[in-house]
Amino acid sequence: MNDIYREFGVDVLRDSENAGPTGAEMRMAEEIARFRAENIHLRRAGMDRPAELRAEIARLRARVEVLERDASRYQWLKNRKWMSLQTSYMKWIRKDSTSFIASHDLAADGTQYAPYETLDETIDAAMKEANS
Repeated sequence: MNDIYREFGVDVLRDSENAGPTGAEMRMAEEIARFRAENIHLRRAGMDRPAELRAEIARLRARVEVLERDASRYQWLKNRKWMSLQTSYMKWIRKDSTSFIASHDLAADGTQYAPYETLDETIDAAMKEANS
């Protein structure tokens, strides 16, 4: 603790009664020592790069979001009472006159759903239509 006082240029015997550091100064010195020990621990654990950690957390959150969307699609498909899902490759014309090749045809629970370019888009649109 005296090392911390010396580091900051504090004379531990400086108070008016020459009785040493006050209780508040002692707590402050203990807190500094604790923070230093924690910092050493974090560095050893490779956690001393907050910007890199924030970027990794953002990347993992985005990945979880993708996986959760995929899981909800799977659950929706799994819960259909009757379903037909087939590879399509049929050409379709959109309302804006552009064309696309549908990846799949999907029918479930007695409804033939509109085709889209990707399987994910097809399932998402079917889920939305079924829930409306």
